[in-house]
Amino acid sequence: MLSTFAAGFVALSVLFASACSDDNESDSSNSTESPSSGEDGTTTLKIEENASGFLATTGSINTSDTKWIGFSGGYVESLTSGKAVVYTVKAESAITDAKIALHYANWQSTNVRGAYVSVNGTLVNENKPISMTYTNKGTQSVVVEDRWIDTGYLTGVSLNEGNNTIMVYGAPAATYSNFVPTEKDTENGLTSLVVNNDGQLSNIDYLIVNGKGIDYGTDTTKYYAFSLVSENDAAGTVTSDASVLTLAEGTVVNLSATANNGWKFQCWSDGSSENPYAKTVSESSEISAHFIPSDYEAPTAEEGYVGYATVTSDAAVAYTITGGAGGETIEIASLDDLTSNSSKLSGSMPYIVKFTNAERITTTTDASIIMSIGSNKTVYGAVTGAGLKNIEMRVSGKNVIIRNLVLGEVIAYDTYKGKGNDALSLNGATHVWVDHCEFHSNLSPKYNSGSDVPDSGDADFKKDFYDGLLDLKNGASWVTISNCYFHDHWKAFLCGSGDSHDDGDSDMRLTVVDCFFKDINSRQPLFRWGKAHLFNNYFLSENTEIKGNSNCIDVRVGSAVLAEANYFSGVKNPIGIDLAGSGTNGEEEYSFPDSNELEECVNTPAPGSSSYKPAYEYSPASASVAKSYVVENAGATFTSLSY
Repeated sequence: MLSTFAAGFVALSVLFASACSDDNESDSSNSTESPSSGEDGTTTLKIEENASGFLATTGSINTSDTKWIGFSGGYVESLTSGKAVVYTVKAESAITDAKIALHYANWQSTNVRGAYVSVNGTLVNENKPISMTYTNKGTQSVVVEDRWIDTGYLTGVSLNEGNNTIMVYGAPAATYSNFVPTEKDTENGLTSLVVNNDGQLSNIDYLIVNGKGIDYGTDTTKYYAFSLVSENDAAGTVTSDASVLTLAEGTVVNLSATANNGWKFQCWSDGSSENPYAKTVSESSEISAHFIPSDYEAPTAEEGYVGYATVTSDAAVAYTITGGAGGETIEIASLDDLTSNSSKLSGSMPYIVKFTNAERITTTTDASIIMSIGSNKTVYGAVTGAGLKNIEMRVSGKNVIIRNLVLGEVIAYDTYKGKGNDALSLNGATHVWVDHCEFHSNLSPKYNSGSDVPDSGDADFKKDFYDGLLDLKNGASWVTISNCYFHDHWKAFLCGSGDSHDDGDSDMRLTVVDCFFKDINSRQPLFRWGKAHLFNNYFLSENTEIKGNSNCIDVRVGSAVLAEANYFSGVKNPIGIDLAGSGTNGEEEYSFPDSNELEECVNTPAPGSSSYKPAYEYSPASASVAKSYVVENAGATFTSLSY
């Protein structure tokens, strides 16, 4: 059965033991504390995060909190539904009378939580959670005696000879007449525990284990966060036999997807199309089931629906983007419409979002704002000129179509900036098709009102007044950008969060096809970490301010890029390798076949030697044919598009 912990769970990388310094005015470091022996011959262990006996958590570890002090070196927080902490304890021989408690803090008086304990995969206190009621929050940066307290002991716990795995996770919301109280609970006469935070834990400082002949365990098993969701709750449901969502490496989880009436299951997000599906856990992951309407007709390659948006694995397992199919239509004609429908736009229910204003919707001041888009959305312009100005469209969901919109002029310079930076941001979004859109700003910055901005004297002022036109980051993947027009911008198209870290960007898969890049200074795109395929695009530089300076495709750290049958004219560098000098040269791969056509290019690269080839099928035209096609068709042309 599906664990109740699945809802809203976000997979995070597992954390492993390593010593951490204490810089928070707490009473001790979180290095391993020597076991203490009692007069009764038992040993008491206090197992800290990132120390001996600690295996993993799918929450997060805080070692720098200077506000709610009193913990010993660090603590585990963000233990929302489905997350857990895993420890290991070694016993000289099997015992049946071990005791387990937690040193914890709960600073929200209305939130009552309970802890379940699993030992070697068996829940040992079902219907008897360890109480995690309110503790004293007190004044920031002041030590308060009962801010961090011990729970009562869960008794009669059996440990096997050798290493034992102890997992702590949140108890379901319920009323429990049988529970393990804290000393404060007993003093307050608490006779029942009403858990109202389903599956959640409070902040944990350390685990306490008492028993004869025990010591810190030496197990090194890796544990990973695992979650299962339906990509579209209106389309179908998912179940698994996992009772806990923090799983040991190699665990086999049995998954099943059931489509609702009018829908059918297509695939899992990891590329499997088996249903039911036996999934072997090997990394932290969120697995989602993709459903499509039973009678849905997918877009054709001639419309631009090609490449990575059409698959969900490097083995080219088919994925059909349906966007908001099956959902109601929301008409957007004003800024008020965006605001009043924000929860629908950012949610996961399917909607067709129809822009009906022939002028771009914009902000009332120079401060930019964000329009958030969740899963299962089709967002499109129904009339010529529809779009957004000084408003960032930020997509964080799955299964999204964006078409026929004019986007850009999002003010990002520090003096004026608001909440938005880029015209379109795919922030962790997966399976997104962006087609027939126009992206632009101004090479000379403009106020939102259209008047010129005085030159600040800063050499970087012009190129930093706006940020990007399109960003992919934080694991955004399975994306196709087709038939789009990018123009009059300094730094247009960024893929990857940074040179020094990939933030999941190594999973990025991007196709850019039939796009027109005109008078762009750089980043067309700048690509890091993942894999990108660019074909049948046209790159042109005519503006005298940037002519001869344009760097088109920048290949950076960890990336593999194939650029073929593109046309370059008036640019300086069709392909640039590590142009920023970030010290990562040699870690990139690119292939630049002779099928590209070059005109007036200063630095013409030799054909690359990368072996990278996309797994999906495609049929590129010649570069010269693509050039003519792109000039006539790229951008928000509003032709041959029906909804």
